[in-house]
Amino acid sequence: MIGRTLRGHHSRGMSLVEILVTIFVLAIGLLAVVRVLIPGLAALPRAEDRSKGSVLAQDIARTVESRPEYRADSIEHAVRVDANAPNSGWVLHQDISMGSVDQISPTLTLAADGQLSPLYPSLVIGERFDTPLSGQVYLVNGGPYVTGSLRVYYPEPLRQVEPGFENQPGTFSVSDSIITVGPGTGGGAGFMASFSALDASGVVNVVGEVLPEPGDMVLSAMPIPYSVTLYVLAHGMSDMPPAGAIRAGGGAPPAGTILACAYELQPHIRTGFDEAMLTRFPRRQELRNVPVPDILCYDTSVPFNDPQTIMLPFRSVAGINQDGAAIPLDENGPENIRVVNKVNGDVYTPGSGIVDDGRDDTDGVAGTNGFVTFDGTPPPGTPVRVYYRVAGNWSVERHVAPAEYSRFDPNVGAFVPNESQGLKQNWYTTWIEEVGGEPYTTLIFHNLPGPTGPIVATEADFWNGGPLLNTRSDGHRVAVDYRYAIDDPNLPGGQLIERVTGETHLVDFSTHAFTLNHPRVVQIDGVRGISYKVRACFDDNTGRRSRVDVDTLAMR
Repeated sequence: MIGRTLRGHHSRGMSLVEILVTIFVLAIGLLAVVRVLIPGLAALPRAEDRSKGSVLAQDIARTVESRPEYRADSIEHAVRVDANAPNSGWVLHQDISMGSVDQISPTLTLAADGQLSPLYPSLVIGERFDTPLSGQVYLVNGGPYVTGSLRVYYPEPLRQVEPGFENQPGTFSVSDSIITVGPGTGGGAGFMASFSALDASGVVNVVGEVLPEPGDMVLSAMPIPYSVTLYVLAHGMSDMPPAGAIRAGGGAPPAGTILACAYELQPHIRTGFDEAMLTRFPRRQELRNVPVPDILCYDTSVPFNDPQTIMLPFRSVAGINQDGAAIPLDENGPENIRVVNKVNGDVYTPGSGIVDDGRDDTDGVAGTNGFVTFDGTPPPGTPVRVYYRVAGNWSVERHVAPAEYSRFDPNVGAFVPNESQGLKQNWYTTWIEEVGGEPYTTLIFHNLPGPTGPIVATEADFWNGGPLLNTRSDGHRVAVDYRYAIDDPNLPGGQLIERVTGETHLVDFSTHAFTLNHPRVVQIDGVRGISYKVRACFDDNTGRRSRVDVDTLAMR
């Protein structure tokens, strides 16, 4: 009996050991599973952000694809010629637009202490829109604009002729820096001029200089021949900078008339291409450490439910920056969020149209948690646009290939007349090279040449960082219309002319050029930029800068 009892106790003791061993083995297995799951769980917020960024970028890209004729001619890095003279226009700067390098120009953004300045002036040029009904507004695509920067004009430029031949409406001539327009051209609103000129430091590309209508108009500098583009300003279109809106008033063109506008975006940061920036600037100067993201916008309508609350996408509204100071939406007010009535341009801000639902009574920030509640001022159903900055330093970049390129002849120091009717500050030259006994034409994309004026083209000017090279067009896709000669099989020694429409090429990052597919080119009819990249950038949950790119083509 005693033996059986001991044996029974011994048997039960072994079972407990086995259970403990089993629990231990299971615990190790669970730890392994947790180690696998935790990184996956950590990746979920990043995946969600990338999904939101993709939606944001795709929405913009789809808009461009659906109405390509309404896209901007270009979006350029530019600074005012004279900050105290708002009509003086902007100077374009070389802007590396698509390559794997940063978009921040150190000479313009590095302060004396070596820190990056949070300002990156961007000029939107040639955004098309239909004239709204009288009293109604058009909201610009790029966001609120700087006060005094708006230009509204007819998108078809005037035709340049030789001095003395401006005897038809819609024509103009240039003699030195004086512009003379044809009879009946204009109508009292004035003109907007863009041109290229040489000064002691080199070439200056000026865009958006406003000129009065009466008499001969004088440009601020002597332009390079045939570089001037002249547009007629539109009557009756008043600007509403806090709303980012253009209102049609008395004397405005009939509703539905296609107009164009140019404007400077309110101070913001274009995030740039972080892989090169990480090597170019010390870590403390990385762009993600500059807490002024872009202004995003969200189109919706005032809901009918009570309370009248909407939820904003792309995380919550940014309330305070990394230094604890409030981030204003723009220079005209301290609010971090603004709602604009898309019909009449009325602006609603926290405490005036929007309920201030900040986390406390002092930060004055509506929509801190991504929810915005209306106070009943705008009626339910009112279409509105919400401007706001987002926690996580979200930003959206639009990289637009210029709508048109002009050809510059460096042998005579002038643009080729009548070869481009659009903005001429983006341009190319041609280089002919024998390949296999046939002459092939290469297009090289430039800014204008150096401080002593236009120079005679040599091969050294075009390759290996020569003085004519720039990077404004690198990475953009371009369509070329041209004509080339082939041998006539029915006539010995004779030639036939073939025509090519829309041959596409990518401007090479290293050569700033490409070569046309067919030799013996006899005429280039047009060179058009067609690429459009939308980039959504954000800081992920680890603080690392992330981005989502959407590429599309915008054929005109």
